[in-house]
Amino acid sequence: MDECYDCPHHYDCDYTPEACQQFWGVDKDLVSICIVWLVCCLILIIMLAVGMYKLVMTLI
Repeated sequence: MDECYDCPHHYDCDYTPEACQQFWGVDKDLVSICIVWLVCCLILIIMLAVGMYKLVMTLI
């Protein structure tokens, strides 16, 4: 029974501890990649916004 509780959020015995570790490892990698992409997109959007603002200020 102990092996059923080795993995958070998975309480069925179909999951072995090894499978759980792989599952959560992949999940964490995907999450970190998504966070990196989000941060990059935010920086790009901010840079574009600042660039447009400066452009408008010079034109006015």
